[in-house]
Amino acid sequence: MDADEDGPAVFLNVYDLQDANRPEWITNLNWYLYSMGLGLYHSGIEVDGREYAFGGHDMEGTGVFENEPRQAYGAVFREALPLGKSKHRSQEIPRIIEELAMEFSGVSYNLFTR
Repeated sequence: MDADEDGPAVFLNVYDLQDANRPEWITNLNWYLYSMGLGLYHSGIEVDGREYAFGGHDMEGTGVFENEPRQAYGAVFREALPLGKSKHRSQEIPRIIEELAMEFSGVSYNLFTR
């Protein structure tokens, strides 16, 4: 890519996790914890109109998944943090996601380290 070409904009989308039985309690807790730089969050990377995230499960296969931008299931959208422009063209993004999907299996997910 030439230095004067821009790739697609990239955002870190941040969500409050949500308890299905008491949907507001984590959101309320996060508003309090946010001031201390803490909270119970989910995040996804939005690039070129698609959002990708990583999560765990007990089955073989990837833990990388796609959802509608700013619409994560089981979470309430909080904010989008702009990360700049990708150094890759839009056409390259699906290949990169495929490579990451092979590396990040659902069983390898760890809340604290991966």
